[in-house]
Amino acid sequence: MTLGRELAKARVKKELTQQELSEELLVSRESVAKYEKDKRTVPNDIKKRSMETLDDPWLAMQIAREDANGAWVPVLDGEAVDLHRTTVQHKTIEEAKEAIEAIQKISSLKKPGFLKDEEIQEIEKSLLEAIDAIIALNHYVAVYCDEYNFSWSTMWKKQYMKLKSNGYVR
Repeated sequence: MTLGRELAKARVKKELTQQELSEELLVSRESVAKYEKDKRTVPNDIKKRSMETLDDPWLAMQIAREDANGAWVPVLDGEAVDLHRTTVQHKTIEEAKEAIEAIQKISSLKKPGFLKDEEIQEIEKSLLEAIDAIIALNHYVAVYCDEYNFSWSTMWKKQYMKLKSNGYVR
């Protein structure tokens, strides 16, 4: 999935025309069309306004992935994916359990330079399992926000305020 296609999907989901979205984003309709067809890179200020206007979890995930140069959660859209809320819930629980099991198997008592190859491989496996869980959890939040009309942005703002009030962020 590309950012342009996610932008188009989010626009359609909000029942906006390209013209209406262009007015919200303060760009021409032609620019919106080019963004949606991936013929023009979406500037950062337009990404921000798109999120403010469309508040779409899939768009947010695609923006984050693009901004992190691919080092973040992809939008799962392959043939094998079932994004029904029940399936996502079960898969998230499965992935979280697998991540916990993999994390529990590693020993973090040794300094990195003193690890055997097998121990390094176990750490790598635990990291990949953790990433699987992150992807599943992200999709869980996205699907439930989508289906039950929770604001993606508001959920993240609430979580940030919780972290801040607990002294985890400044």
